[in-house]
Amino acid sequence: MKNPKELFEQMYEKPEEVGWIYTAPPQELVTLVQSGKVRPCSVLEIGCGEGRSSLFLALKGFTVTGIDWSEQAIKRAQQNAQEAGVLCTFLTLDFKELRLKQFDFIFDWRFLHDIVDKEERKRYVEIVHRHLKENGKYLSVSFAGNCELINSPRNVLVYFASMDEMEKLFTPYFKIIEKKMIKIVRMRGGKRNATYFFMKKAI
Repeated sequence: MKNPKELFEQMYEKPEEVGWIYTAPPQELVTLVQSGKVRPCSVLEIGCGEGRSSLFLALKGFTVTGIDWSEQAIKRAQQNAQEAGVLCTFLTLDFKELRLKQFDFIFDWRFLHDIVDKEERKRYVEIVHRHLKENGKYLSVSFAGNCELINSPRNVLVYFASMDEMEKLFTPYFKIIEKKMIKIVRMRGGKRNATYFFMKKAI
């Protein structure tokens, strides 16, 4: 079996078959910006994919850096930014290699559920915390379930965490501003439950 990175590279070679590529940013992120809960600032998107959310924020006056471990995804993000005439920084980078400056806002959309090892999930949250400025904010949205590990149709392992488990993961590092269960629309029809956590860095 190929490792996850190889699988993602292979899938991005045929973007029409990738189930998470959208032409518009998620409405929940749009609402955060429109409401003023997140104002123009320095932003890091982890698992940026083809960069649609990063481009949306850049157009709204944010200074945006997007990272993804897929070289194919980053190439597409850079191309999308060039075509849109938008300035973003896109880097091929695994979150474990993060050694960047601190940011005012960090977000991951449909990314955390791809980290299936519990110790690595904790390490990820610690890294996010470390890369946030004082009073920085963090948004995380990931698939929800009964704390179960599932092999997706594309042969990628995904961890479906409960709301309670996610809260326990975040609370040592963040103060939760808003939490809720949302529905994520799937490209091939139907919706999937996801946990939504909007947080502030705990000192």
